[in-house]
Amino acid sequence: MGEWLQSFRLQVQRNLVALISLAVALTGLAYNTWRNETTETQRNVRLAAFEVVRTLGELQQTVHLVTYGGESSPRLVIIGWGHVELVRDMSPIVSRASGEAGTDLFRTWEADISELELWQSGDPQAQERAVAGEQRVSAQISTVRHAVLEALNELE
Repeated sequence: MGEWLQSFRLQVQRNLVALISLAVALTGLAYNTWRNETTETQRNVRLAAFEVVRTLGELQQTVHLVTYGGESSPRLVIIGWGHVELVRDMSPIVSRASGEAGTDLFRTWEADISELELWQSGDPQAQERAVAGEQRVSAQISTVRHAVLEALNELE
């Protein structure tokens, strides 16, 4: 056993530079792999975040058109559904908080879309309900936007 240990020590001494080079190479490879994966993840988060923020702006315009635009159009409602679904689907890529907010926005839209169209009726009580629905949807849009922008600010 002693002879084997001595032989092992001698081999380590003779190949110390090669062993150190191997350790440095493996450490560099591991760091580079980690950094590439982190960069790719952050790139995906940024792209999703920009898409969500852009879509939220379009959704806000649609909300205002449906509520106050003077034209009750099923086409606008369908466009709104498309925006809400995109936000719901993309926001979890950005962060957990924005994903939850995106789901809440979907639920709020689902509950309040029929209220938004009441503005066109001319009935003051219906218009109050429309404004309240618009405020709930707009508040939820702001919540998602805030969660997305906060996630963007946390990136390296």
